[in-house]
Amino acid sequence: MAENGAVLATASEAMAYNMDGKIAEFDADVFYDKFCALVKKITRRVNEETIVKGVCISSASGNTVLLDTDGRPLIPAMSWLDTSEDGETEAVMGKLDLDAIYKRVGWPYHSSFPLAHLCMVKIRKPGLLEKAAKVGMTSEYVNLRLCGAFAMDYSTATTFYLSDQVTKRWHFPHLDMLGIPESKLPVLLPVGTKIGEIGRAASAETGLPIGTLVYLGAFDHPSAAYGADVDREGKMLLSCGTSWVGFTPVKGRDKVLAAELLCDPYLEREDLWGGYFSLPKVGRQADMYIEKFISTGPERYDKFNALAAGSPPGANGLEIDIFEDPPDALFNKDKSDVARACMENVARLMGQKLKALTAFGISVDGIAMCGGPSESPVWPGIVSDIIGKPVRALKHGAHAGAVGAAKIAIATDAAG
Repeated sequence: MAENGAVLATASEAMAYNMDGKIAEFDADVFYDKFCALVKKITRRVNEETIVKGVCISSASGNTVLLDTDGRPLIPAMSWLDTSEDGETEAVMGKLDLDAIYKRVGWPYHSSFPLAHLCMVKIRKPGLLEKAAKVGMTSEYVNLRLCGAFAMDYSTATTFYLSDQVTKRWHFPHLDMLGIPESKLPVLLPVGTKIGEIGRAASAETGLPIGTLVYLGAFDHPSAAYGADVDREGKMLLSCGTSWVGFTPVKGRDKVLAAELLCDPYLEREDLWGGYFSLPKVGRQADMYIEKFISTGPERYDKFNALAAGSPPGANGLEIDIFEDPPDALFNKDKSDVARACMENVARLMGQKLKALTAFGISVDGIAMCGGPSESPVWPGIVSDIIGKPVRALKHGAHAGAVGAAKIAIATDAAG
């Protein structure tokens, strides 16, 4: 991204996960190598006169890493997709006070995030937590490799489940139960903090000049919202992937918690907190309908969009519940109506969520949409028509988190 906010180049790399039943893990060094490959790919796509001033990471987070005294992984990174927790958390922590965790952390407890991962390690791999010199997540590992600093921003720390969102400090009672001293954890700092410069080894690995600045980013949805200029109450980012996530700035943390939304510090702005909710697995459910009734080929989304465009609002009276097993009776329906009804069902679910928020004084007057469905020529319009709000598709929606991270670094640099 140029200093004026223009996106100069984008790139993607697929990440491989080791999935074994409920276990989900991956190689943190491969993750770092993929990052380096991305940097090289991007810099090759801009002209030779371009000088890279800084790097900032936005991450899905929730991926636990344990590092040795040389700063290298002791075991594979444990992914937030891991669902293998089986009583280890209670064995280490006792019965959790779920309400207290939500109020302190800003997220309801999930057994697939780092707090649970660390309890699993303590029970399943005795002595490993004591052996680890550093405990963090993959974004911290990448930054450590880049500039030698081990730091975590307040936004990303939410998904670690060991910090207090209000005091901005680690929660020592849980650290004591795990047997992890504060000295092993990253330093907690504001989003956008400049934490160091690219060193000699990282320069060789990334192709970036020695001295390139490294900034702390944010968790992916808040970062994407920042990149989409979702910067006041009434605006919302709708991020569409496997799940659809709505993220909106809310004045006052208590209001976010009262509505039982996920809460993010949202860049420390004037008591403006990010409140967000998820429509879990709606993208996956829609895919199931597409593959059964439209196509399983690489062109299936193009076909899905073209068919939906050929059906009128209301899909000629056809209604679908994508969370029901796809009925064979739909084979007798016009594929255009099936496609449109599928899109309309997801849009109605979104509308129900927005309506529920109004009871807590949270209203939305406009939506920025990113992710695969935002690139559809018809789906954003369907969402807009059904919820009765304007919807704009982001130009670089597939890279919204990265766009936000770049803007965070630029804003920090501009502020001196």
